[in-house]
Amino acid sequence: MNHLTTTNSNTNSNDMAWATPSADIFEGEHAFLLALDLPGVKKDALNVAIEDGALSVQATRGENGSALRYRRVFRLGPTVDTSALEAKLDQGVLTIQIPKAKKQTVTIPVSVA
Repeated sequence: MNHLTTTNSNTNSNDMAWATPSADIFEGEHAFLLALDLPGVKKDALNVAIEDGALSVQATRGENGSALRYRRVFRLGPTVDTSALEAKLDQGVLTIQIPKAKKQTVTIPVSVA
């Protein structure tokens, strides 16, 4: 069952072109790990956000006319804990750790009619 999927659009509402960074997705026992290649991107030009069940990564490298814009969106399934994500940018690679939600068992009481 796929708990983390990717969706992309190569334009935004302003019709601006976006590049799609390559990404590796790993699934561990307790978390998913995303690794996105964002060479030359600085921390202040990077935006990571969650909205409507999707993890969005946007970044800009360079300035004005020579700028390269990156965008990638990942749909998050119900098995992830979006309150505890961690992101780290190191030498052009953004890693995002997405913990899996703890499984809960709900006991339903049965009454006798």
